[in-house]
Amino acid sequence: PDGVTSIGSSAFEDCSGLTEIKIPNGVTSIGYEAFSGCSELTEINIPEGVTYIGERAFEECIKLTSIELPTGLTEIADELFFGCVALTEVNIPEGVATIGADAFQNCIGLTSIDLPEGLTSIASDMLYGCVGLTEIKIPGRVTSIGSGAFEGCSGLTEINIPDGVTSIGDYAFSDCSGLTEIKIPDGVTSLGNGVFSGCSGLTEIKIPDVITTIGDYLFSGCGRLTSVNIPDGVTAIGEGAFEVCPMTSIQIPDSV
Repeated sequence: PDGVTSIGSSAFEDCSGLTEIKIPNGVTSIGYEAFSGCSELTEINIPEGVTYIGERAFEECIKLTSIELPTGLTEIADELFFGCVALTEVNIPEGVATIGADAFQNCIGLTSIDLPEGLTSIASDMLYGCVGLTEIKIPGRVTSIGSGAFEGCSGLTEINIPDGVTSIGDYAFSDCSGLTEIKIPDGVTSLGNGVFSGCSGLTEIKIPDVITTIGDYLFSGCGRLTSVNIPDGVTAIGEGAFEVCPMTSIQIPDSV
């Protein structure tokens, strides 16, 4: 009813028969797992006054197709839309500065997503398993890409990593089989294990000169990778780093 200002944690969790809900304009906060598991909800209108939405609030809302987030929102919580397989469209307000881990994991219906310019980091597993994504632009302020951030995004054919990025976490682009090329900015000083493992479409890649360690399984399963440079400063090459890579020659620097 009108007059309600907050919806508590797990308030409607697993209400699998719920098909429609109207949230009054006075509501300012939606709690943790508030609508988690509401498998029959196809749409939900969130009032502009809402400034807080808790973790997993819409987790496994498997029929939710689109959602418009209020402009006053500054954070998208961890696992907010985890498993929302029918979600094809989501607007993220420009004021959002943080998107949590697993926020859109396994949202297989998403074909594109516009990330706000204020975002400074891509969280772990943020878009893990979003196989429908074909292209994504990462905002220029981003300095780090978390572990598994784009893992399993097999439909992704193009990605632009901004120059300000300095670290890319473990398996960040693992199994992005649609990628044919990727440019790693010169400022990247840390590449995690298995970052490009299973990127079967990659044919060549340039590793930044400042990298000193080629991590475990970094290019494992890159079945079309024919050329790779190993910078002179590299001192260690991890296990399985070039497993199943059909290279005809490779030069290992004296520093190893």
